[in-house]
Amino acid sequence: ISLQTLFSHVYLYQCDAATAECNNTKTITLHSGSLYGSLNATNTDYQATDYRGDSVDVYAYPSFAYEYSYSRGLTKNASAQGLAQTP
Repeated sequence: ISLQTLFSHVYLYQCDAATAECNNTKTITLHSGSLYGSLNATNTDYQATDYRGDSVDVYAYPSFAYEYSYSRGLTKNASAQGLAQTP
Protein backbone atom coordinates (compact mmCIF):
# COMPACT_ATOMS: atom_id res chain seq x y z
CA ILE A 1 0.00 0.00 0.00
CA SER A 2 1.40 3.38 -0.95
CA LEU A 3 -0.03 6.77 -0.03
CA GLN A 4 1.17 9.73 -2.04
CA THR A 5 1.48 12.72 0.31
CA LEU A 6 -0.96 15.61 -0.18
CA PHE A 7 -3.07 13.68 -2.66
CA SER A 8 -6.33 11.81 -2.38
CA HIS A 9 -5.24 8.44 -3.74
CA VAL A 10 -3.88 5.18 -2.36
CA TYR A 11 -1.99 2.83 -4.65
CA LEU A 12 -1.98 -0.94 -4.18
CA TYR A 13 1.05 -2.84 -5.42
CA GLN A 14 1.82 -6.51 -5.95
CA CYS A 15 5.53 -7.15 -5.51
CA ASP A 16 7.79 -10.07 -6.39
CA ALA A 17 10.63 -10.43 -3.87
CA ALA A 18 12.69 -12.60 -6.24
CA THR A 19 12.85 -9.96 -8.97
CA ALA A 20 12.28 -6.85 -6.80
CA GLU A 21 9.55 -5.75 -9.21
CA CYS A 22 6.30 -4.13 -8.14
CA ASN A 23 3.21 -3.51 -10.25
CA ASN A 24 0.34 -1.17 -9.45
CA THR A 25 -2.76 -3.36 -9.20
CA LYS A 26 -5.30 -0.72 -8.13
CA THR A 27 -5.63 3.01 -7.48
CA ILE A 28 -8.20 4.09 -4.90
CA THR A 29 -9.62 7.59 -4.49
CA LEU A 30 -9.84 8.54 -0.82
CA HIS A 31 -12.64 10.47 0.90
CA SER A 32 -10.32 13.49 1.22
CA GLY A 33 -6.67 14.53 0.88
CA SER A 34 -4.28 12.69 3.16
CA LEU A 35 -0.75 12.90 4.51
CA TYR A 36 -0.28 9.52 6.25
CA GLY A 37 -1.98 6.14 6.37
CA SER A 38 -1.75 2.91 8.31
CA LEU A 39 -3.17 -0.61 8.02
CA ASN A 40 -4.33 -2.08 11.33
CA ALA A 41 -2.84 -5.26 12.81
CA THR A 42 -5.80 -7.43 11.75
CA ASN A 43 -5.73 -6.15 8.14
CA THR A 44 -9.39 -5.11 8.34
CA ASP A 45 -9.15 -1.31 8.37
CA TYR A 46 -6.94 1.34 6.80
CA GLN A 47 -6.81 4.71 8.54
CA ALA A 48 -5.65 7.84 6.73
CA THR A 49 -5.16 11.36 8.04
CA ASP A 50 -7.53 13.86 6.48
CA TYR A 51 -5.82 17.25 6.25
CA ARG A 52 -8.86 18.90 4.66
CA GLY A 53 -11.30 17.74 7.31
CA ASP A 54 -8.92 17.87 10.30
CA SER A 55 -9.75 14.26 11.11
CA VAL A 56 -8.79 10.63 10.48
CA ASP A 57 -10.75 8.67 7.86
CA VAL A 58 -11.31 4.93 8.27
CA TYR A 59 -11.68 2.59 5.28
CA ALA A 60 -12.55 -1.11 5.13
CA TYR A 61 -9.60 -3.16 3.91
CA PRO A 62 -9.07 -4.50 1.27
CA SER A 63 -12.07 -2.90 -0.47
CA PHE A 64 -11.17 0.65 0.69
CA ALA A 65 -14.86 1.46 1.16
CA TYR A 66 -15.11 4.62 3.28
CA GLU A 67 -16.51 3.78 6.73
CA TYR A 68 -16.33 6.89 8.96
CA SER A 69 -14.16 9.77 10.20
CA TYR A 70 -13.13 10.79 13.72
CA SER A 71 -11.33 13.77 15.20
CA ARG A 72 -11.17 12.99 18.95
CA GLY A 73 -10.08 16.43 20.01
CA LEU A 74 -8.22 17.64 16.93
CA THR A 75 -8.71 21.36 16.55
CA LYS A 76 -9.31 23.20 13.30
CA ASN A 77 -6.15 23.55 11.21
CA ALA A 78 -4.36 21.04 13.45
CA SER A 79 -4.78 17.80 11.54
CA ALA A 80 -3.01 14.55 12.44
CA GLN A 81 0.60 14.37 11.29
CA GLY A 82 0.99 10.59 11.56
CA LEU A 83 -0.73 7.39 12.66
CA ALA A 84 0.23 4.53 14.96
CA GLN A 85 -2.12 1.62 15.55
CA THR A 86 -1.99 -1.13 18.14
CA PRO A 87 -3.56 -4.57 17.84
